[in-house]
Amino acid sequence: MKKLILFCLLAGALAACKPGPKSSENAQESTPAAQGSTIEADTHNARNSLDYYGVYEGVTPCADCEGIKVTVYLKKDETYTLKNVYLKGGKELNPSEYSGKFTWDDKGSVVTLEGVKDAPSHFFVAEGYLIIVDAEGKQIDSSLAEHYKLKQTGVY
Repeated sequence: MKKLILFCLLAGALAACKPGPKSSENAQESTPAAQGSTIEADTHNARNSLDYYGVYEGVTPCADCEGIKVTVYLKKDETYTLKNVYLKGGKELNPSEYSGKFTWDDKGSVVTLEGVKDAPSHFFVAEGYLIIVDAEGKQIDSSLAEHYKLKQTGVY
């Protein structure tokens, strides 16, 4: 008899530890939002999570030359310098340089270099590199897409 009582007590204790099915009403009541607190969305982005400032370099495709050597300097004070040099036969031709401020898109992932004409000015910021994107922030979709990545070569 003592064994039966002990068995019943043990079985009852184990059953109490096991979570039972919850109704959808109970599940809603237990969420933080139902209890009056708010749930914040994940706000991590390139702007606030990466050491994006630094020097980025790469050679992009060119229709009438061997490539365009692109160097972008992004600074902590949200200013930039962009240098483009056309490459032809081992020579550097027609260099251009722009400087100014840059702005971030609403998502904190694309920077736009203000005042740039006749050169790419929109860059997706990733860990260790920039990717040249179009004005809508979309990556270039071609077999040469890898050539539109600028690798970070230095940090300010």
